[in-house]
Amino acid sequence: MSAQVTLTGDEMTVCLKLAVIKFESDRALNYKDTYFTPDTEELKFKYQLLAIASEMAAAKWLGVPDFVPQLNTFKNEPDIFPDWEVKHSLNPEYLTIRPTDRDSDRAIFVTGENPFIIEGWLPVKYCKDDSYAYDGYEKPCWRVPRAELVKVLPNESSAKA
Repeated sequence: MSAQVTLTGDEMTVCLKLAVIKFESDRALNYKDTYFTPDTEELKFKYQLLAIASEMAAAKWLGVPDFVPQLNTFKNEPDIFPDWEVKHSLNPEYLTIRPTDRDSDRAIFVTGENPFIIEGWLPVKYCKDDSYAYDGYEKPCWRVPRAELVKVLPNESSAKA
């Protein structure tokens, strides 16, 4: 069963401030995402805000105290230590994994807008199985159906993946 996480106003304010910093930094560097660039500046900002807020929601679900999302790690370190990669989407059907996602991480699939829904998680290495390879518009990637994700906290005995 999925879990719902609601961020407080203060938590959303932190996310908003970080999203502004990220947005302005990307603009100054003329940064273009390798896989997806929204059509408008407003949409780009919204997706950045949701990505940052989903990291905070996942950290809250995991019980990480005093979590502050980090910017511009560029896949060099996990979103949440020790090994959590947060993947946000407004489409709740599939967790999308990219070649740049580290095999050593675990991916948490988060959907929605505050409140956020933790749909589940799986080790990235498992997600890169050929059976999940996707040949559509988002390639190269792997798409794991939501129903195949682990639905419980990773420290619970039933969370063996």
